[in-house]
Amino acid sequence: MRERIIFCGHSQVPRTVRVSGGRLVVDSGSVGLPAYTDEPYPHVMEAGGPHARYAILSRSSCGYDVEHAQVSYPWEQARAATLRNRREDRARWIGPGRAGADPASSGCGETGLP
Repeated sequence: MRERIIFCGHSQVPRTVRVSGGRLVVDSGSVGLPAYTDEPYPHVMEAGGPHARYAILSRSSCGYDVEHAQVSYPWEQARAATLRNRREDRARWIGPGRAGADPASSGCGETGLP
């Protein structure tokens, strides 16, 4: 792979990693479904809050800088839509950003965002 910058997402875990050859891997996290469980290889991914996450890449004198950010969005509406579509599992995960979390928890206090 010759690319110097590799973007990926939907992992629920925003991060930037420099790998062999000086390549930069940027994972913005996720927007909309901050936690899930999956098959056939059982695993759990969790963002820890309902916020939308993104990354900004900027060129600098040292190469590139990456800023990870999160913003609030009307996640209560997203939760209501999942319930209308009979996805109770996703409705439980949207607010707290944790698979198997208390459905009454919003997760908002954990990050300090409104």
